[in-house]
Amino acid sequence: MPLGLGPVSSPMTPARVLALQRSAGNAAVSAMLARQDKEKTPVTGPGDFGASGGAPQVGGTVTARPDGTGVRAESPDVKYQPAKVWLQEGKTLGGSQNFGFVQNLVKSTRGAVWRRGGEPDGEVTKNWRSGQGKAYDAVSDPNDDKKIHKAVFAPFYWPPGSINDENVAASPAETDPVAHDQPGFTLEAKQDGGRLTEFVGSDQFKLGVGVKKGDAFYTLAAWDWAVPWDMTVDKDLNGAGKAVTSRTVQDLLKEGPDTSLGAKDWSLRGAEDVFEGFATPAEAQKRSAKELLNWIHKAKEFDPPSYANIVSALDAKAPGVTVDITCDTTHGNFGKDVLSASVLRDGTLIKSEGGIKLNNGESKSISLSWSEAFGSASTLTPGTVLKVELYVTENNWEVGHGFMSPFNGTSPQLTPGDGRYQIAVSL
Repeated sequence: MPLGLGPVSSPMTPARVLALQRSAGNAAVSAMLARQDKEKTPVTGPGDFGASGGAPQVGGTVTARPDGTGVRAESPDVKYQPAKVWLQEGKTLGGSQNFGFVQNLVKSTRGAVWRRGGEPDGEVTKNWRSGQGKAYDAVSDPNDDKKIHKAVFAPFYWPPGSINDENVAASPAETDPVAHDQPGFTLEAKQDGGRLTEFVGSDQFKLGVGVKKGDAFYTLAAWDWAVPWDMTVDKDLNGAGKAVTSRTVQDLLKEGPDTSLGAKDWSLRGAEDVFEGFATPAEAQKRSAKELLNWIHKAKEFDPPSYANIVSALDAKAPGVTVDITCDTTHGNFGKDVLSASVLRDGTLIKSEGGIKLNNGESKSISLSWSEAFGSASTLTPGTVLKVELYVTENNWEVGHGFMSPFNGTSPQLTPGDGRYQIAVSL
């Protein structure tokens, strides 16, 4: 009596297939496998997979130590718990696919303070900051930390593994057990007549485990983890800070890592914003208004305490704004051009003046107070524009130019009719 092959509920491992071939014959097993494959449906989302493990194993504290002529701030080694990923029953991947760890650098603020004599309460000689955010994170090449590991490609952080239809619950695919991360950076011990006495800031990451199939990426688990850089550095250039922290992300769609970031957004490309930090408004007031305006938006994004002190210093300085309108040549061949000038902040008129008469080589200055121009430094955004418009009354010609932070500079040549004008703004 021939052996019948009914529905098979348990996974068809290679060993089971061989056993069935011996008892039922190759043709019968091939037919059964074809029937099983036909009954499977393609994966369409994270729910078609199972996953366990993968969490960052945090422990230990951030440390500082001598590093050549510098001081290195370094996180403890954060190892990633091996993750297991499997295909749910009745689903097919349609071939081998990549899976593994993905990671984003969500936000990084790194900084340090140098003090004269290396004393904890000494005069601050330098207060440096760098900021970076929303970057694709990938492990670097073992031979060149400025290059991505050759076996890594976006969106993966670590060289990915492969998963196929054989990786069901009983035989899941597993990530590389040595996957890990250990952020750190080195700064010169002596700068501008002072010695490095403290590190400040933090790195914030999103780590995930998922499967890539074609253009789709299915995130199956995710965690936030962070490295706090705040710590004092003693005379021997050593220091101990706080522990690395982590939490499990519950809403993968909203809080998981961004898998659309590519290699051009790599976190080690060196695209950080560099600015100066300030512990007090008095320290910030030692810098020019132009310098503060160059740093205000970077500080707002990466260092809120410094931002608050920059705002306070700018409002205390309250630098006036001067608009200079220069006529190189008039439109008309004889006599002066008659113009009106308007100054707008983000499209809102804040000052205007009419009856301006200019001839070749002549100029006109318009002055605005800080409160007229901006109200307060706290209202400034990266997109704030101070625009100056010129209107030539006789011919209804209008020309203008917009100025952005730090609101110093000269416009290109403006041409109302046959005239040639330039506008300059200065604090």
